[in-house]
Amino acid sequence: MFSIEDDEVIKEAIFLDTSGGIRIDAVQSALKAFALSLSRRYISDFELHLVSFDMSMYNQLIIKPNNIADMLTYSIMLGGGTDIHCCWDYMRTNKIKKCLILTDGLFDYGTDPGDLDIHFLFHSQPTGIYLFSPYGKSSNYKP
Repeated sequence: MFSIEDDEVIKEAIFLDTSGGIRIDAVQSALKAFALSLSRRYISDFELHLVSFDMSMYNQLIIKPNNIADMLTYSIMLGGGTDIHCCWDYMRTNKIKKCLILTDGLFDYGTDPGDLDIHFLFHSQPTGIYLFSPYGKSSNYKP
């Protein structure tokens, strides 16, 4: 998840697609895994922006080494529709270059944002079909 340079504060984002197509148990399971992974690493300083989105961004939580457990009680609210471009705007506004997007992948990808390092983590579809994004990196996740 993180890339480490000497004396660098790591600043990255996890975006949670909370449109109607996402499963809450998939999001909760992923958050538990992220929190466990972060708690087992020694990273002296990081700032992880955890943000929900559908057509806009909401419920921002900034995770630092002293509040990793807050990921376990993050409030997940389902919305409707998905506009992936609000993630790119958020990253540029907050000077974040790398992100992980937990999503069902059911949206218009638009054009490659180019200057951002993006990794899509698709939660598995009921059909068992694996998804791949037209840009960035792709992985599939089964909760």
